[in-house]
Amino acid sequence: MPRKIIFCCILTGLASCQVKETTHPFFLAASEPTQSSIILSARISATDSLEAYDIKGLPAELFFEMAKDTSGKITHFGPLITREQDDYIARHRFTDLMSGSHYYYRIRFIIRGNERGHSPWQEFTTLPGEDQAKPVSFVMVTGSNFYRFHSGFDQYGKLSGKTGDLKKGFPGYLGILSKNPDFFIGNGDNVYYDQPKDS
Repeated sequence: MPRKIIFCCILTGLASCQVKETTHPFFLAASEPTQSSIILSARISATDSLEAYDIKGLPAELFFEMAKDTSGKITHFGPLITREQDDYIARHRFTDLMSGSHYYYRIRFIIRGNERGHSPWQEFTTLPGEDQAKPVSFVMVTGSNFYRFHSGFDQYGKLSGKTGDLKKGFPGYLGILSKNPDFFIGNGDNVYYDQPKDS
């Protein structure tokens, strides 16, 4: 079972501190897996609502935690400071992992010095080694163009979907999650930096 660990003066070096548990929307991703490494990325958001097609990020002090068993030894890395020039994204590459192995990871974060929170445990699997014969499942998706889907208009200014469907996001991803694939590949046409035109 996941354990709750309270960071306090040990991390901040204070003699005493007023700890305030907080909950903020967050983004977590485990990407570019190899047989022995993974890149973990995280972002703390100020809100879960879009503002001018953006979700505002928050500066935070962030710590990654990783374990093969959440009730056993936990590897810590941090602190990483999220900054506006990096879109408030923290990223770290973990190495010396075991091939074809399952790992758990999460983040702990500190905001404004005394607001602290953590994410639930997430999971990833490293690639099998050359001498390991293991089944691997993955899904590849092309064309998750957020702006066109959310706005409802294609490149010609024509309505590309039913208005009521636009609030649902990408319901196909729920079907993908139900299959529990080992890996997800975003095969392009997901983010357009020239859309919307006034961005």
